[in-house]
Amino acid sequence: HKKRHKHESHKHESHRKSSYHKSQSSNSQNEHHLNWLIPNIRVRLISKKIPAYYLQKGVVQDVTRTSQSSPKAVLLMDNGQVIDKVPERYLETALPKTGGKVIVLEGKRHWKKGRLLERSRDGYGVIQFSEDLEVVNSISLDSIAEWCLNEDD
Repeated sequence: HKKRHKHESHKHESHRKSSYHKSQSSNSQNEHHLNWLIPNIRVRLISKKIPAYYLQKGVVQDVTRTSQSSPKAVLLMDNGQVIDKVPERYLETALPKTGGKVIVLEGKRHWKKGRLLERSRDGYGVIQFSEDLEVVNSISLDSIAEWCLNEDD
């Protein structure tokens, strides 16, 4: 019985983590949260339900959204394998090395792209945006991901 209770608790915690930004009362907020999963970002697989790729990284190739379920991704893993229909809750954003390209996935700079100049230990990064070369030093590392599309910059 104790073991089962521990498992339920863990399950609840992981559910809470994946629905961190969701609001039960507001559909528009819900939809906004779901938009973080987009093609061309690097992600890490954080679910043990796909054990062969647990904690491995890949790039989102495509995202399918239906009204019945959470978004699902097609991933091109770093080893060249393609995995289909990976639920959003199994994933987290991955960051580039310093100097790498990033995209902001939430907040007032939503969808802006730039370079990660610095990471701080407190969970924030310094980013220089490509568009206007503005440097911002207070962006949460949780709200950015490595941008993997090769555009002319």
